[in-house]
Amino acid sequence: VPETETEMTVYGSKDAFTEQASTNTVLIRRRIRDTALKVKRIKCGRRSRTDIALMYMEGIAREDVVYSVLEKINSLDVDMIIDSGYLEQLMLGRKLSPFPQMQLTERPDKAAASLYEGRVVVVVDNSPFVIIAPAVLNVFFQAAEDYYENWQTASFLRFLRFLAGFGAAFLPGLYIALTVFRPDIIPSSLALKIAAGRGNVPFPTIAEVFIMEIAFELLREAGVRLPSPVSSAIGIVGGIVVGQAAVDAGIVGSAVVIVVALGGICSFVVPNTAMVSALRMVKYFMIILCSFLGIFGFWASILFLTAHLCRLKSFGFPYLYPFCGGNQNDYTDFKDSIIRMPIYLMKKRPVFAQKSQTVRMKVKK
Repeated sequence: VPETETEMTVYGSKDAFTEQASTNTVLIRRRIRDTALKVKRIKCGRRSRTDIALMYMEGIAREDVVYSVLEKINSLDVDMIIDSGYLEQLMLGRKLSPFPQMQLTERPDKAAASLYEGRVVVVVDNSPFVIIAPAVLNVFFQAAEDYYENWQTASFLRFLRFLAGFGAAFLPGLYIALTVFRPDIIPSSLALKIAAGRGNVPFPTIAEVFIMEIAFELLREAGVRLPSPVSSAIGIVGGIVVGQAAVDAGIVGSAVVIVVALGGICSFVVPNTAMVSALRMVKYFMIILCSFLGIFGFWASILFLTAHLCRLKSFGFPYLYPFCGGNQNDYTDFKDSIIRMPIYLMKKRPVFAQKSQTVRMKVKK
């Protein structure tokens, strides 16, 4: 059993899923010693005959959700299922949306906690990642470590992640909208420094941002493909050298380098890789819209994005829950959203569980 590589934490367990479905189900069952934990074995793929295990807590998970996941898997008519990523893409509700509608994790403790909440776990053979469904926007900003630390620290870190997600998506577009269309909003001293920094730059601000964003994306991809001992050094040294060289050569201004680097750092704070990829796509949409419409484009893109997220559902659950539709569970799920309240106050399960099984904790007075 290996250690976690993509979802590392300081506290908590270090074991991770393997590429054998039988081992992965054992790692989950090791944490849930309850006969209510059920496993349905399925074979998917006409030629690959890939083993798939559907796991859920009987009496806690909603029967309609279990049936919906099972039906989606059984309805697939494909040659092969190589990895859980294949299965996730084939099971998507809105296939054109960049936002993940199911959660992938390599941590057995996160999968077990999700089962206790009434969600469904799909284990795919030959893949070290399992699928968790349903998944709403809120869960992609949660980390396993949030529940192993005191609530003050966890709440601060979670608020920081939401703020970083906003910065990763909107910061470059907002910079273009302000500096190009409304420099009068920026404080005079700061506006003069930005203007002085790009005095010798031959390109417009929009081109500057695109040049630095593409350079940052190339460095990110290079860091992923290189061996791990080298990748971190290449990312740090390459970013410093390329950024400083671009400023010295007069290709971009120093303010653009700061904005792009800050946006990149914000993307690394978000704990889910699929959500980071979605925010990267949103960032370029924001840059294009702000380049044409300025501040109006900035607010229009936020409105469009909010409307898109409101339309998304994950197996019948609103994607923006609990910020949208929180009354379904008496607003108790707000205790585990942007702010993580103390564990002894989170007495009810999330909305994913059956209504008769909402109480998960009784605190003795």
